[in-house]
Amino acid sequence: MALPNDLDLLTEQTLQLAVVARALDERSQQATRTLERAAQELAAAAAQLTGAGERVGRDASRVIAHEASAQARRAAADAFADARAALDTHAARVRELDATLQASRDAVVAMQRRWLLIAPAAVLAGCVLSVIGATAWVAAARADVERHRVDAATLRAVDAADLVRCGDSLCARVERGAAPDGYRRVALRGGP
Repeated sequence: MALPNDLDLLTEQTLQLAVVARALDERSQQATRTLERAAQELAAAAAQLTGAGERVGRDASRVIAHEASAQARRAAADAFADARAALDTHAARVRELDATLQASRDAVVAMQRRWLLIAPAAVLAGCVLSVIGATAWVAAARADVERHRVDAATLRAVDAADLVRCGDSLCARVERGAAPDGYRRVALRGGP
């Protein structure tokens, strides 16, 4: 009979499924660690971006103030009367530029805050989805292993029974009420 070979094959497949399940668990853990590192790197990059934005703002304010001062000096040299009007015009422009710069700075800070909230949330969601997917796959693999165990128990019971071929069907020896030779024909599924 081929039942011992089938049992060996079933045992081998069960062991292979266990190895695959372990490999998936390890890959899931590795993916989680990778996503955590990416979140940390993203937070560090956001902090660097914040520092760069502040430096740009300070440098721009300094350049704007320097440009306004230079224009005021040139206007004073041309004419004292025009100097007051030009100085007022430049001061208003500096205030406008400062307001624009402050609005830009506020927008950059708001954008950075959004990214500091969105990026880790996206990484966390990715981790959760990876873990859920891996868990579902492992659960399905475990269900397959359990189903194979039940099939193996049925095969062991059939292997332990006293079965012989009777023409095109099987006969089994039963304990009581048997035919004179000790065997009874086994009924076919869905048959007469």
